[in-house]
Amino acid sequence: MSGSRTIAVFGVALWLAVQGASAQGAAPAAKTATAAPTESAPAAEAPTAETWAPHTGDAWVDRQLADINLYAGRYRGAFLDELVRYHAAPRALVTGLIVDKRWAPGDVYYACAVAQLAGRPCRSVVDAWDSGRADGWQAVAERVGLDTAAKARMKGTITDSFARWGRPLAKSAPGERAAATSKKSAARKTPAKTPRR
Repeated sequence: MSGSRTIAVFGVALWLAVQGASAQGAAPAAKTATAAPTESAPAAEAPTAETWAPHTGDAWVDRQLADINLYAGRYRGAFLDELVRYHAAPRALVTGLIVDKRWAPGDVYYACAVAQLAGRPCRSVVDAWDSGRADGWQAVAERVGLDTAAKARMKGTITDSFARWGRPLAKSAPGERAAATSKKSAARKTPAKTPRR
């Protein structure tokens, strides 16, 4: 298992543990099926750590989405506010995705961010993800029109959200950082020049 995938799996496991702890302390009335979805209602059973991986094609983005799962598990109101204010997502849609459809918050965030960067409504990207989930986010994002320039802006979008939340960005795994450093240093090396005669 690669380092970034291990971090994503660990992040989701931690998010699930937080969700389970908050659900245990909830009043039984809050768990009834007839209750309307609200921002404070406990999320229904979320995807397991073994099954959730965003597969965006960018390890840095995948790490941040795993961290968003943790953040949204604890600060659901601020998470939903971010999507509504800065990603033009309908509150009822994103609340329903978290509460009723049990989407991981990282998936909800990425759907709304992709929609905004591709110039599409969030609902259309949600529909594309529902039908193309098996292909992963990278394929779905490309299908809905996330071009190369928009992919480059995605990191800035995520960084801005973390700044508004007052949250540091998730760090890279030690093995991942070493691999990136060795690639950069290999690219910098130039062949030795032979002396002229």
